Amino acid sequence: MAEGRESVQPATAREIGGACSSMAAADFTRKYGEAFLMQRSSLATDQRPRWASFGTVSMPAKDAKASIGPTSPEHVIYPVPRTGAAPFPQWVTVGRLPTSQIRINEESISKLHALFMFRGGRYVVSDGGSKNGTFVNDAAVPRYDRGDAVAINSGDRVRFGAVSFLFLSAEHLWQLARDWRFPGK
Repeated sequence: MAEGRESVQPATAREIGGACSSMAAADFTRKYGEAFLMQRSSLATDQRPRWASFGTVSMPAKDAKASIGPTSPEHVIYPVPRTGAAPFPQWVTVGRLPTSQIRINEESISKLHALFMFRGGRYVVSDGGSKNGTFVNDAAVPRYDRGDAVAINSGDRVRFGAVSFLFLSAEHLWQLARDWRFPGK
């Protein structure tokens, strides 16, 4: 887990799958952390708002639960730390800024897009005032200063702008990733 002002280092689905097949769940949690965002994809072109004109490989949200594994061995998996860094030590920041703890350099992501907090034994998320919104299971998440943070559970779909993730506990990710098989390296 990254401390200070550094961004957390994402891993690829291939790397996580290899780690999970070679270690026990408790060892995986100690080494990689307790919660993760697993990249699913960007929205399909016909599902995007008008502001999103770029093109990437996509998977509709309705298919996310049917196929919970990554669609590519190169999809990234970000650890979600329990604590943030200055100037927001209680929040883990998500955004395009180099100082974001979870840095996602994609044009639909705002500089400060969303905020995670570990509160009351679980993670919650708030929108950071983003232009393109933060969503949990397709429901809009209120801005940090305009409503309560939304509790998230392992298996929930989280979307920042046009980029979709699954939020997974370490145990859930470990159980899934042990069976991932990718051709090549």
